[in-house]
Amino acid sequence: MARYRSWGTTAVIIEDPDNITITKDDIEFLTSEGSQMVPALARESIVRAYASVRPLISMPGGATGREATRDFMVVSHERPRNLVSVIGGKFTTGRLVGERLADEVSKMLGVNRVSRTKDYTLFGGADLNINIKDLDQDIVSIIKSFKGSIDEERGLIASLSLILQGITRRSRSLIGWS
Repeated sequence: MARYRSWGTTAVIIEDPDNITITKDDIEFLTSEGSQMVPALARESIVRAYASVRPLISMPGGATGREATRDFMVVSHERPRNLVSVIGGKFTTGRLVGERLADEVSKMLGVNRVSRTKDYTLFGGADLNINIKDLDQDIVSIIKSFKGSIDEERGLIASLSLILQGITRRSRSLIGWS
C-alpha cells in the first residue's frame, strides 16, 4: 500500500462537482511545498487525504481559482420559502458561515435568538501552554523556530498535527492496522 505525505490545500476548477479525485500530483505538490516550511513533514506518512467542492461567488472581471473571492453569501430562496443556501466561503470561515446560516434559519423560524458560537473557544483558538520538554526533538525544533514570529500559530498547529499523526500511527500499530 502506497503512503504519501501532504499538507495544505490546492485549488482547481472542476466541471463536475460529483466527480472529484485526489491525484498523486496534488499530494506530491503539497508534500514539496509543505516541507519547505516544516521539513519534518517530508518524513511523515499520510494517514488520510480528503477533497471537497466549494462553489465560489462569480464576480465581475471573471476572477477564478485563487484570485476569486473567498466571501460567502447566505441566500434565502423565494421558492421554496423554507430553503436556505450558502455560496462561497472557505474552510477558515466555516464557523462564521455556520453562525450566519443559523441566524438566517432562526429568523425564518421566528426564533429571536442569535447564534452563540463566537462565545466558545475552539481547540487551537487560545494560547496552548504545551510543555515542550516532553515532545519529540523535531517538534520542539519546529515550535522554537516559529516562536515570536508572525507565523507562530502556524508553527504550533503544524507541531500539533505532527503529534496527532504520531498518535494515530502508534494507535494503528497497536491494533495491527499498519
